[in-house]
Formats: sequence, structure tokens, C-alpha cells
Amino acid sequence: MFSISSVSDLIAFSHDVQVRTGYRAWFRGHASSNYVLSPSAHRQYTEAEERGLNVEFRARAATRHPSVPNHDDLAGWLALAQHYGLPTRLLDWTFSPLIAIYFATEQADAKPEDATLWAVLPARMNQFFGHPPFLLPLDAQSIRDLLEPAFFGRGSPEKVAAAMAIETDSRMQMQQGAFTVHGLRTPLEQIEGSKSWLFGALIPASAIASLRHELRILSVREDSVFPDLSALARQLSRDIRA
Repeated sequence: MFSISSVSDLIAFSHDVQVRTGYRAWFRGHASSNYVLSPSAHRQYTEAEERGLNVEFRARAATRHPSVPNHDDLAGWLALAQHYGLPTRLLDWTFSPLIAIYFATEQADAKPEDATLWAVLPARMNQFFGHPPFLLPLDAQSIRDLLEPAFFGRGSPEKVAAAMAIETDSRMQMQQGAFTVHGLRTPLEQIEGSKSWLFGALIPASAIASLRHELRILSVREDSVFPDLSALARQLSRDIRA
């Protein structure tokens, strides 16, 4: 497995994956090399429990949020739920390897451990699962069969789709977000044949402190990744004694 100990290693990994294959990649960072590429709803809940979460969220959100999706906009509801921390069948990715490695290293203050950076080729993955071989919007009709089982009592297709996020706020814009939508409960890295569209790199625990320093030099920090007042306040509090 490729090893990343510096931003220059990150660039080399990103370049190697995308130039060698000829496909654009999305990236995801994991703070532990033990984490799997599976969405939170699949790791923590049964399909029935997942439906219960989404149905109740959709029923109760309108009194708590100024602008909610139309009732039958399943993509909009899942994206909103994901944004506010509800476990869903969506897995977050980013166009930016810098953003991904920020998430892989940001929580390493207490006891750093080996982390992982993943790169997926979304168009090639879609082709692998029988979807059109290009990037789909999350609300595309061709992947609605992956969204409906999150709300209704029907079985999920045994497949995954890569889908473009619909940008609804500045956080999604700054994080350059995208999703994989999971009907299949098997983690991506455990799927037979995934090595043609999924690539991993190890981030040694010993390199995390220096990587975080390099990211700060490049202004990849909490207040740039999360453009809200809470993140700004936390960043300023840290910087005043840096």
C-alpha cells in the first residue's frame, strides 16, 4: 500500500491514481486504518431501523429547519439528514485530497494511530455496478432504486452508485463534497473486483503531526473546511497561542 507522510506524498498518490488510470478520483480520509468504507446507517442499524430514522426525520424536520425538501425529494432528504448527522446510506467523499487528509488527521491530538486515505474512481465504479459510466446527480432517476429502500419497505439493490452532491450551503461548497449511495452492505474495499476503481494509502501515525503542520501552512484548517462561526471561534482560540 502507498504510504503518505507529507503533502508531497499526497500529491504523488493523487497524481499516480488519476494519471495512471485516466479517471478523475474522489477522496476520503479515515482517522484509523481499522475503519471500513461503509456508511453509518449500515454499520449501526438494520434496514428497518434505517427506514424508521428517515421517516421520523422527514416527519419532524419542517418545524426545525427553515427550508426542507419537497416530501418526495428523497435525495434532498437524505442529503439534509446526512448534513445534520443522521446515520444514512450515504458515504461522504471530496474532490480534494487536501480536504480528505485533513479529516484523516484532524482528531489525532490525544493518541495518533495509523490513518488511511482512500481514492475512488467514481465513473469506473458506476460502470462496475451497471450504472452509466459517468457522474450522476444524487437525484438522478437511474439511482432512485437505491434511495427508496431508505424510506419504504422494499429490498435494496445489491449495488453502489457514485453521485454528485447537490450544493445547498457553504459547507458543502468548501468541502467539495460528493457521495456514494450504498444498497450493498459490504464495505467497498471488501467487494471482489474493487481494486480496479478503489485505491488506499496508509498515513503512519508518526507522520500525522508533521502533516497537520503542512496543512496549516496551506491554510487547510477548521475555519476553512467548516465556514461557520463556531469553527472560526475554535480556530482563533487555538491560533492565539500558536
